Amino acid sequence: MILTKQKIDKIDIDFLINDKLSKGEINDVLIIVPTKRKIRYLTRELISLSPTKSISGLKIETIGSFAEKLITEIEGKVKLISEEASVLLLNHSFKRVNLKYFSQYKSQIPFGTLERVKNVISE
Repeated sequence: MILTKQKIDKIDIDFLINDKLSKGEINDVLIIVPTKRKIRYLTRELISLSPTKSISGLKIETIGSFAEKLITEIEGKVKLISEEASVLLLNHSFKRVNLKYFSQYKSQIPFGTLERVKNVISE
């Protein structure tokens, strides 16, 4: 999806990016990708396509990092916990509560299961 202030019926994203690269205005474009791996790939691609083989002010974000920046901008100082901390918090919470659904795990719920539960909650 492309958000712009102008009314555009059709757009060629490759042409737009190449045009911005050639003019040295790539920092005017915000690109949101699904993963950090895509950021690394796209950064290498854009640098190799750049006439000077260097870029400053490149704005590429993952969906998650962009959402964090939006939340911080809207809500002010927001403290988000890491994925590892959220799994540990879930593990601690599950130990304190008598769970019927996870009763098959006598001693401890496996890490993979905790991570899946965390993903369901956070998504």
